[in-house]
Amino acid sequence: MAEDNKNLQNTLDESKRLWGLVQQYAKLEMVDKLTFILTILIVGGVLVGLCTIAIFCFSMFFVTKLEHVTGSLALSYAIVGLCLLVLAVIVLLLRKSLVTRPIISSLMKEFFEKQDFSEDVKRK
Repeated sequence: MAEDNKNLQNTLDESKRLWGLVQQYAKLEMVDKLTFILTILIVGGVLVGLCTIAIFCFSMFFVTKLEHVTGSLALSYAIVGLCLLVLAVIVLLLRKSLVTRPIISSLMKEFFEKQDFSEDVKRK
């Protein structure tokens, strides 16, 4: 009887220790996943800012060059604006293949490392 109680106590102690390890592992996994998501958000924000500035600079360059060709500043702005609008429509129409699928693939790989969802993502 005393040996059974000792075995039961050892089992309980071991289960408490294992439960503590599971909790630590869950916290580490959560930190890892949150770091991944925050990194994407920060890098994405920086890239959006830099790309906005780059588009502005290239637009001004093209407006200046078109002004020499067309002879009209207003027409140059209209042509560059129309080109940017067409580019925006193309990105909007191709948003699933350009934006949504790569994000889903990346997040699925990060959160479900052991399973292969690449075929599921390609079908959607």
